[in-house]
Amino acid sequence: MPSSVSGEEDDDNFDTPKNVAQTTPQNPGKRHTIKRKKVDDNDGDEYYQNLSERELLLTLVREVKDIKSDLAEIKSKVHDWEKKINTIQQQSNKNTEKIASQEKVIAVQRKKIDDLEKVTENLYCKLNENNVIVKGTRANNQQQAYREVNRIFNQLGGHEPGINSIRAIGSGKLIVKFNNNHDPTFLFENAGRLGRQGFGLEKDLPPKLRGIRNNLLRQRRELLENKVATTVKVTTTSLLIDGTDWYDYDRNTGLMEKRRPRPIRNI
Repeated sequence: MPSSVSGEEDDDNFDTPKNVAQTTPQNPGKRHTIKRKKVDDNDGDEYYQNLSERELLLTLVREVKDIKSDLAEIKSKVHDWEKKINTIQQQSNKNTEKIASQEKVIAVQRKKIDDLEKVTENLYCKLNENNVIVKGTRANNQQQAYREVNRIFNQLGGHEPGINSIRAIGSGKLIVKFNNNHDPTFLFENAGRLGRQGFGLEKDLPPKLRGIRNNLLRQRRELLENKVATTVKVTTTSLLIDGTDWYDYDRNTGLMEKRRPRPIRNI
């Protein structure tokens, strides 16, 4: 037996003791772990000891190779996940941009709708500026309606009104269309006296403006009852408080905003 053994030589060049089990793996491609036997200090079989370390080294090399392969596979999966996440993020960014773009379009269209509504409402108010809704009447037909409106003017000490037409719109409600704007003004100036007689007056407004005006009338009543203001004048969409401060109704927020004073031009 040679005095020194190199780990690079073939196993056939050496005699293997009978009491030593063969440690070469049967299937080199299959992962396995070799359990190294404990070598007794008195055992002088240097060949067995070197061979076991060689096999152990080969096994460790294979284990490291397998770990590197697994690590490469994990890195590949992580890379794929990162690509998918980036794709999702890019798609999300595109969707966010689309949403922002659509919101701008919606805002533009909403403004157009608001502008058209204002034009329609202004036209409605212009065509019906001489109309007055009278509540609390007892007329059952058009002839009685004419008599009742004339009696109201007579009780207020006014002149005979110029009535263009009268139309019933519900129980005790009439829309009276006058030939001029003096008669409607006269009625609203005497709204307090008519209220004590059981009559109520309203301007003939489109539904949205009617709701805004009712809200303004409610605020007017609260301001006067709480003594926040001495006088409150109500227009279609505004309040004039104590003859100095104007507050306009904001349709978008539903709140009252104080009107900014117009700048004084230097002459």
